[in-house]
Amino acid sequence: MGVRHLDTYIRETVPGGFIRINIEDEIRYALKFIAKKYGELKVTMTHECDQELAAHVTKVNALAIISNDSDFLIYEGSWKYWSSREIQLPTLVTMEYNRAALVRHLDLSFQQMPLLATLSGNDIMPFDVVKLLHYQLGYGDKFSKLARYIKGLGNGPLNEAAIRNILSAFTNSSTWFKQFQQSLDTYSVNINPQDGSTTGDLVQEALSKQESAFMYLLWLEKRLDVSIGLVDMRRTDFGQDYGQLQISLIVHMAGIILFHRKPRQPTQCSIIIKTTHHEPHQAHSYPVVYPRGIETPTLLDLLSKDPVVLEDLQTVKYQLLAWIASDTLNPDELREVPPQLRITVFSVYYLLDQKVLELFEADLLLQVAYDVAFETYDPKAVDYPRKIASRPFRLVFLYQTIYGLATKAYRLVGLDDENFRDDPPFDGVLFHKRYDDWSKGQCELENIEEWRIYKELVSQSLKLEKKR
Repeated sequence: MGVRHLDTYIRETVPGGFIRINIEDEIRYALKFIAKKYGELKVTMTHECDQELAAHVTKVNALAIISNDSDFLIYEGSWKYWSSREIQLPTLVTMEYNRAALVRHLDLSFQQMPLLATLSGNDIMPFDVVKLLHYQLGYGDKFSKLARYIKGLGNGPLNEAAIRNILSAFTNSSTWFKQFQQSLDTYSVNINPQDGSTTGDLVQEALSKQESAFMYLLWLEKRLDVSIGLVDMRRTDFGQDYGQLQISLIVHMAGIILFHRKPRQPTQCSIIIKTTHHEPHQAHSYPVVYPRGIETPTLLDLLSKDPVVLEDLQTVKYQLLAWIASDTLNPDELREVPPQLRITVFSVYYLLDQKVLELFEADLLLQVAYDVAFETYDPKAVDYPRKIASRPFRLVFLYQTIYGLATKAYRLVGLDDENFRDDPPFDGVLFHKRYDDWSKGQCELENIEEWRIYKELVSQSLKLEKKR
């Protein structure tokens, strides 16, 4: 194991910063910034993401992969493997995993590591299938026991007969042969990641170059795997289930993505999501909602960076962005919000429209965004709150999840420019420190008053309640 000062190491070792990053941790925004600043940001699309990334870094002789995925211990290559979990900010000191030392410790070869990973259980070969073999080998230090078992198989090729012989020791070879082979193949770096342009589909080509697979998957009618960002879904603090709050935004975005598809199909999109506390994470089909009364441009036009096209479509871009959140959101008012705060206003408007937020919570989220974006305070001078209540604690998770979808909406309509950032202007310590005072009306709205375009939602709700 070794420790590197990441920023210095990139500067001194690879001028230009040639590095590939698997972004999946809480520091993904910082890592993404480094990737853009020192090299190229590549999003995996055509294969299982770990495999495509490992194949690409091997092909281009990249310096390192930064991740928190044990699969990268299995792949062979000259690149280094640095921990994303151990990165310390702002120094960017992290830990390096020594893959060669692991192979030596197990007394195996790199060619045998895919078999070790497969027999250990993974996303393709579930642990419930291979656990009988583990029981047969005995408890304790399972990887060393698996390594000795693999050594006992010899160094011969893993042809169909050899694989079926291994499977017969603990399960039905006819049922699991295909997945066993697929698992072994997943750890191969001898693949050629496809270029979307080879399909002849210009939209697919354009979407394959986006920084997110979101639009790409919806265009290709693939299942969209959505995390709710929460673990405990038993409470009903916010009036409805968390999953539905995301689904509503997604099906509206799908309507824009698929609007010009010929024929306009599908009318349903498949989303893998956990909808309630008692249901598993599973696929559901939801009707796509298409824009009405808006002259919707093609995806290629929406994503175009041509200055003339950008200027011509500004009005309709904001119309579509507002429509994704609510029929009541005024696109002209949204357009007047400063770019640094626009996605925050979009997010809180949506959550207020869905009757999730209290008005003071929307105001506080906007005020915190204002203070962070315009650096009106010293973050180090803010004391940690003594106690955090359940509702604001849960609210932060929900808000940041919705904000993430809002950034996808912003990209979809092509409003992201070179200064666009998808990390929210947010300070959790500041938010929780102020929450109790703001809930009691002890707040100052002077700095954000002109951008509180959502406050009429509360006034309208109060009028309806009085009529009842």
